[in-house]
Amino acid sequence: MGYLINTLKKDELKGIIDLYLRNTQEQFLYKGDRFLYELLMDVKEKKIFIAKRRKQIIGCIYALKHFSGSGWLGGLFIDPVHRRKRTGINLVKCCLEYLKNKGCINAFLFTDPNNLAAISLFKKLEFYLVYRRVRFYKKLDSEEYCPPLVEGIKFADESDFDKLKNLILYSPEVKGRDNIILYYYYPVNLNEDMIRSLIKRDKVLTYIHKGEYEGVIIFQEVPKVIIGEVDFIIKDELASQTKRGKKGKYGEINIAIGSEKAILYILSKIFNILKKHKIKGVNYYSYIGDTHAPTFEKVSFERIKPINVMRYTFLGYL
Repeated sequence: MGYLINTLKKDELKGIIDLYLRNTQEQFLYKGDRFLYELLMDVKEKKIFIAKRRKQIIGCIYALKHFSGSGWLGGLFIDPVHRRKRTGINLVKCCLEYLKNKGCINAFLFTDPNNLAAISLFKKLEFYLVYRRVRFYKKLDSEEYCPPLVEGIKFADESDFDKLKNLILYSPEVKGRDNIILYYYYPVNLNEDMIRSLIKRDKVLTYIHKGEYEGVIIFQEVPKVIIGEVDFIIKDELASQTKRGKKGKYGEINIAIGSEKAILYILSKIFNILKKHKIKGVNYYSYIGDTHAPTFEKVSFERIKPINVMRYTFLGYL
């Protein structure tokens, strides 16, 4: 094999940074990951695996347990000189074993749609494409005009859970994503338990007109950590674990359901909430085929390059 795979030790972080610095011209290298590995050193609920040859790190990857039985793996990079030796496949297998032992039902990852080699590798390991994510971003200008708030906008009530559950789960907006939404940046399976939890924690804003729900948006405020001028979105408990970087927050819209009018009404409420909390930017996680994309562009959300969401389901959960 010519290399050994181990978990990263604290004094080996420099080896990952060196790996990235040696390959800054690689087309699909995400340069920000070198800072993410630094951030992950403080996080408990993670595992970093490295491949070493002659004491030099030639490959790396990390795995995180996320929400709702979902796991995440990312940061896979192999030194070009040492590719096509099953290094990437073996690193991914280590992550899958770790996430399985953590009780995850699914494992997710992102791939660049043009990175055919990476997509082929993951397909060999039985990952499959769920959908193509499109991120929209809006900078919140404190001077920007927000339309007056209308009556009928309120946080969802647990007493109407069954009606809301069906409205959300059977909506074309959710079914078009195979019930997978992005939550704290990473994919999760949207099920009844998660919807109930979101309602309890005031993450679901609704617009009610004449006693009927005309619009629903799941949104929240999420922590960000800035290292090396790169923003990383992480869960609250992970943000509290690290003393690195500069802290802040983004707004995050996970799903939007309903008529254009209803969505625009709810967005006005969200903008006012975020601006009141001095949050200066909000992401909307969409997908290719989302009919609401023009609505968000109408209120100055900027479309960001699409990326593949891929999924692995552990045996026994099919």
